[in-house]
Amino acid sequence: NELSLVHRLDKDTSGCLLISKNYKSSSYLGKQFSQRGVRKKYYALLTGTLENENIDIESKISKNVHERKMTVNNISGKYAHTKIKLIKNFSTHSYVEITIETGRTHQIRLHAESIGHPIAGDDKYNDKNIKEMNKRIKLKRLFLHSYYLSFYLDKQYEFILDLPMELKEVLSILEIRNE
Repeated sequence: NELSLVHRLDKDTSGCLLISKNYKSSSYLGKQFSQRGVRKKYYALLTGTLENENIDIESKISKNVHERKMTVNNISGKYAHTKIKLIKNFSTHSYVEITIETGRTHQIRLHAESIGHPIAGDDKYNDKNIKEMNKRIKLKRLFLHSYYLSFYLDKQYEFILDLPMELKEVLSILEIRNE
C-alpha cells in the first residue's frame, strides 16, 4: 500500500485531510479536487465584524514571489471562488463558515484579507499588529479549521470534524467578553 496525500492544508490549519491508500484512488480523487467534485467547508474567525451575512468573493489569484505570498491578480491569476456565511458576530470578531469552490494556495486567507477581515491569528495576511488581541483571546495560531469534506468514490462519503478544543476556548472567551 502506498499512502498518498490527496490535498493540502495550510501549515496552521487544522481539520480533515484526505489520504489515499493507493495510486488509483489518489489519482481519481486528485481529479475530483481539480474538477471541483469535492466539497470543502471551513470554520474561521475573522477580525472585525461583518455587515453582511453572506459574502461571495470571486477573483483571480497569483503568487507574489517577492513577498512569498499570494495576491489578487485579475489579469494573470487563476480563478478562485470563496463563499463566507456569518455564524456569529462578536464585538471584535466574526465567526464564519467558509465554502471554497476552488482550492488555491492561501485562497481563504487572501480572500478574507481582500474584504478587510483577515483571519484571526494570520500574520502573513494581516498588516495590523494583532499580537495583543490574540493574547487576550488566547489564540496561538491561525483560526482556520477544515471541518467538512465530502466526495464520491464508489459511494458518497462525508466527513465532519469538530472544532479543536483550543479554538473552542477562543470562542468561549469571545462569548464572555461579548456580554
